[in-house]
Amino acid sequence: MYRAAALRAPGIPVKDRVKVSQNWKHGRCRRETLLKWKRNLMPWMQLDGECLYLSQAEDIRAYRLRPDRAGIQRHPHAIFSGHQEDVCRFVLADSHIVSGGGDGNIILHEMHGSYSVKFSAHEQEVNCVDFRGGIIVSGSRDRSAKVWSLSPSRAGQCLHTIQTEDRVWSIAISPLLRPSLSLILSLLDKNNSLRLHPGAAGMLSGTGAESSPLTPTDCMFPPQTWR
Repeated sequence: MYRAAALRAPGIPVKDRVKVSQNWKHGRCRRETLLKWKRNLMPWMQLDGECLYLSQAEDIRAYRLRPDRAGIQRHPHAIFSGHQEDVCRFVLADSHIVSGGGDGNIILHEMHGSYSVKFSAHEQEVNCVDFRGGIIVSGSRDRSAKVWSLSPSRAGQCLHTIQTEDRVWSIAISPLLRPSLSLILSLLDKNNSLRLHPGAAGMLSGTGAESSPLTPTDCMFPPQTWR
């Protein structure tokens, strides 16, 4: 558990992680409004060092923290665009931003450069994405999860499609992924009713419709199938 936590927040000392977790557990916080908008929905945000990234409509905006770290700068120092509808979810990894939108597209941006790539991923909005080691995974309202390659020769190519019985709300790649290990996706759909589908390209295991909907489902693919 501690190893996984360290991988998720490698730049934060253990003492600070414990302090934050205890404050979160016991509800100790200081309420402060950093930014306001007329719209009610702000789908996602993520802090990366001295910069806060957050989605607003079809854009992702990056705001620097103030020197006293008591708030953020009023104006964004970078805006990442390209979606035609609201950004549903994004993730920061390996100096890139990967986002999924209500338009069914996935966009990859360089955080500190001008390079970006956009491809049509799903028939309906992309509810969740993750990115690690040249692989993007996505889940959608169209009742599917997909695995995408970002290798130079196969960029934007769909490697696997996993059909589910409801929309996919959450998806993640194991932080313990190594080149010699399998790719593990955690899928969470409304009924959690995925079934076992063994085959040469991978294996999908499910816990059944009667299990708790909060239990993730694992999907494992040998590395040779996604490189």
